[in-house]
Amino acid sequence: MNEVSRAVLAQRIAERVVRTPGVARLSPGAGVEVATQYARGKVTGVAVSEEKVSVHIVANQLPLAPVIERAQATIQAVLHEVNEERSVEVVVEDLERASLPLHGSDITSGASSSSYGRKPRTDEGF
Repeated sequence: MNEVSRAVLAQRIAERVVRTPGVARLSPGAGVEVATQYARGKVTGVAVSEEKVSVHIVANQLPLAPVIERAQATIQAVLHEVNEERSVEVVVEDLERASLPLHGSDITSGASSSSYGRKPRTDEGF
């Protein structure tokens, strides 16, 4: 895939994922910025490589598993539209707490750390 195609693909994915229920916005990631860069700019929160598409999001709904599944399905639909096959990774970087219910919710319900490859961060000792 050439640079222009990577940019267009990343833009299409970004436009569709941010409209997915449960996704508040894309995230640049923690530490090194997640982005697809091209000659005239970049698409932050979406990394497109030859083998994989990685999208980093901020969620605003619980449980997380359905949000992740909807985002993955959205990305797969975009890939299908342009006849591309890649593995898809969706990383929930943060929760938009203002959008979450105040009572009766456990922020860890719906997704286990082993299911999505990311262990929960603990701030023990700080």
